[in-house]
Amino acid sequence: MHWRLPSRRVWLGIIVSFVALPSIAAADPDLVLANGLRVVVQEDHRTPDAVLQVWYRVGSLDEENGKTGLSHLVEHLMFTGTAALPDDSFAREIAAAGGRVNAFTGYHYTAYSVQLPATRIASALSLEADRMRNLLISPAQFARAKDAVRAERKWRIDESIQALAREKLMAAAFAGTPFAHPVIGWQSDIDLIAIDDARAWYSRWYTPDGAVLVVTGDVSSSGIVDEARRIFGGIPAGNMARSGAPVFPEFHTDRISMSGQSAYVVMVYPVPGIDKATPTLRHTMKVIARLLDETDRAGADGRAVMSVHAWSDLDRPGAGIFVIDGTAEPPAVAADVEKEIMRRVEMLKREAIPARRLERIEAELVADEQRSQSLFARARRIGLEATAGLPLRKADGDTARSAEELNAAIREATMRYLLENRRAVAISDRM
Repeated sequence: MHWRLPSRRVWLGIIVSFVALPSIAAADPDLVLANGLRVVVQEDHRTPDAVLQVWYRVGSLDEENGKTGLSHLVEHLMFTGTAALPDDSFAREIAAAGGRVNAFTGYHYTAYSVQLPATRIASALSLEADRMRNLLISPAQFARAKDAVRAERKWRIDESIQALAREKLMAAAFAGTPFAHPVIGWQSDIDLIAIDDARAWYSRWYTPDGAVLVVTGDVSSSGIVDEARRIFGGIPAGNMARSGAPVFPEFHTDRISMSGQSAYVVMVYPVPGIDKATPTLRHTMKVIARLLDETDRAGADGRAVMSVHAWSDLDRPGAGIFVIDGTAEPPAVAADVEKEIMRRVEMLKREAIPARRLERIEAELVADEQRSQSLFARARRIGLEATAGLPLRKADGDTARSAEELNAAIREATMRYLLENRRAVAISDRM
């Protein structure tokens, strides 16, 4: 029996109905306190939980050569305690309230997230306000944090030839710009960062006028605003001025060769970043990624000899990226992987994709969109846009298109952005 999937317009109608339930506030408060703290609240009474996130407008783009990784290191240090709550008391207090913590650093932000029962939101606000200006950084805590960052870098990057290839490729493609540096920092810089560097970074950037407070969940908007004024309002502004999103940096079409244990190819193309990418372009690039990595080429025994994957990152200010990588097992080599990737890219420029295949991909993306409606994901979207200095999108709108329209958009995007003379490539082949 063959089941026909609903069209994208039907799926979009399902999503719009899901998002527009009466239990979600029709208008979300978005205001700035007297000390510069921006407060954004989105009510959602379908769950007893709440997510509180504090986003600071500082990330790896703000770091200087020789001091890369400072933002990420301070992220770790934010859990080392204050006079009122020493050591790991912050995490223990949240756990005792039935919640969990998370933190993450990017190119233009450092963010801290707490999810817990909505009835405990006031205590979480007080904890965040305390560490916004009262962080203690002792030599012992600093040493432990550096050790944790070194260990994280080791297992995330240094022990993976693929991660090293991507890191080297980004450094070459965006040479001479802050985008060339990994968010986690270069190992040599991490080793040389001093405790006074971390203290100065925290003092400079962790101020209410450099932060965005986002709350989503089973809360009262007016209640959160009142609590934010009471709890954060007494923290003085730091007169922290930051320029807008950076202009698109120069992109170098470099080619890097490495030696490794297997054949691996990764290529990166420059695309618009968070400040330029429209909802329609975002969706089109997601479809293109699915089309490129949808199928592995397998040998006669069913074992995959070549695997290609693609993804986009359009949440970086100034410069987004579209990445395609692939691996191969013997007898294939890196040259075979690159040839296969380029065959797939060129095919998208010439051949129309069957409507049923597009329909299936659209259904998968709709499912992803539904999953992205979690409290955490919605708070994260707000924080990303707010720290980039952008107006908040209430919704992407109906980007539903026919197969013919979507095929035209795919051809236009691939011919505009996925150009062979506008890519940087790193190749790792067997020694």
